[in-house]
Amino acid sequence: MPWRPRWRRGRMTEYTADDTEARALRRRLADKLRDDGALTGPEWHRIFTAVPRHPFVPRVFLPSPANDGRYRPLDGTRPENRSIWLRHVYRDDICITQLDGDDRAWEVASQEDELTSGDGDRVLEVGTGTGYNAGLLCERLGADAVTSIDIDPVLVDRARTALGVLGYTPTLATVDGALGFADAAPYTRVMATASFPSIPHAWIEQTSKNGLVLANLTRPLGGGALARLTVRNGTGEGRFSARSAGFMPTRSHHSPTALHLYRQVSEDQENAATVERADVDLNAVLDTPDIRFFVALRSDVEELGVRYPDHPAERWLLAPDGSWAFATTEAGRPTVRQGGGRRLFDEVAALYTEWIELGEPARDTFGLTVSPDSHVIWQGSPVGDRWWPLADSSADRSSTRRTPSGASTVKELGRLMTNRPADLDQRPRAHGMGIYKRYFDLIASGEKTTEVRVDDISRKRLKEGDLLRFKCRSEEVLTRITRIARYDTFDEMFEHEPVSSVDPNASKADQLRNIPEIYPPEREALGVVAIGIELVEAHAEGP
Repeated sequence: MPWRPRWRRGRMTEYTADDTEARALRRRLADKLRDDGALTGPEWHRIFTAVPRHPFVPRVFLPSPANDGRYRPLDGTRPENRSIWLRHVYRDDICITQLDGDDRAWEVASQEDELTSGDGDRVLEVGTGTGYNAGLLCERLGADAVTSIDIDPVLVDRARTALGVLGYTPTLATVDGALGFADAAPYTRVMATASFPSIPHAWIEQTSKNGLVLANLTRPLGGGALARLTVRNGTGEGRFSARSAGFMPTRSHHSPTALHLYRQVSEDQENAATVERADVDLNAVLDTPDIRFFVALRSDVEELGVRYPDHPAERWLLAPDGSWAFATTEAGRPTVRQGGGRRLFDEVAALYTEWIELGEPARDTFGLTVSPDSHVIWQGSPVGDRWWPLADSSADRSSTRRTPSGASTVKELGRLMTNRPADLDQRPRAHGMGIYKRYFDLIASGEKTTEVRVDDISRKRLKEGDLLRFKCRSEEVLTRITRIARYDTFDEMFEHEPVSSVDPNASKADQLRNIPEIYPPEREALGVVAIGIELVEAHAEGP
């Protein structure tokens, strides 16, 4: 039996009260997380239903209705705000508590599910935040098995108070997360709810043999690189999740921001650069999640969009060494200008071409190996021939810059990277797509025969007769493309496509209402593609 808190022994206040409205909203959120595939077992569904979220976020900030980058506070301790505050807290969205982000329920649930914690586990959480995630872990494992650390003493104190209200008493400490917490080691699970530019080796050292480390890498381009590593003999190794992650970077990590780098480029430098034809659509590359993920792992570039009232928009690439490039439209044709010691547009275009040549791989075909002095990313298998050093994304790279060959970075792993497993070449060549669990099940049963996506660059290569492999966690199903139709908007698409072929369990109105949660207007502007599919075969386990 899981350890149970005694809430009534805590100091309850009016805003922390777990009333009927809060419980109903919490159950609705847990049901949504389960239906979306973020929670795959009944135990975690029970936990997300049981643990209140609202005591951890008494005040939140809401984006301005004008969407101008400003925020307005919403105080949940005021009775007149309670209903709207609760509805915001129990949405599957980011709860902004310090104007620098906090936990999004789907991402927290996804990490909990990836971690597969069970009885007997001891967990180190790096990044206490509000304390909500620590509360979930306490409900699952018992407070004695949970340690949570954060660099911010104010957050730790607030989390301790909120956890105490609910009767949870885990070990909490104020410490730099990169150091781990040796006092309570070893752990069977290390879970970072803050993101780091690399995996601190202290986490590997403090994890028991065959234990797991689940962490999100901070990359200048983002990309949501969530890695699940198994620890053996001082090394952590494993694949990246099919799910993206977006937890807040740690405050101990400092790098030039894209805006700062942009401001270092003078107008004279821009005007002096040669105007070149852009053979690759930079917007499409950066707006396609799987391509962006690959580029983020391989490059240290940052990006910035610049808009003008009377001039075409510009998409900038910037690097810590002062190199820059921007793509735009001039006289109706796509152009690029580049400056500095590196040709950043050419670098990104080359990585895009490499991704295409690799077979347009999905993010969960990539993995990471972490040893005491290296980070190596690989595709397919850690002992195959597709591997690269993780790009250094720190601002001061003078002492850590790798050689172009990466030999100094992966020297000690060379013996592992000589033979490519034969089974990788035996799998049918197919495009890959990640998908929510409820839609995956409909495809696997043959009920869903049309998949709908925005028409980004990764969809341009699809053609009738191609194989298309849908993936959801460890499950996959292989289909064949029977037809492709393109439309300007989702509304137009539903005028021509049978609603039941897209989702037999939802009406047209419901589907149109849910689509903006997945594809905001700026993504829909890329166009819409409807992909007809038929089953070829299904696999219970992934590659």
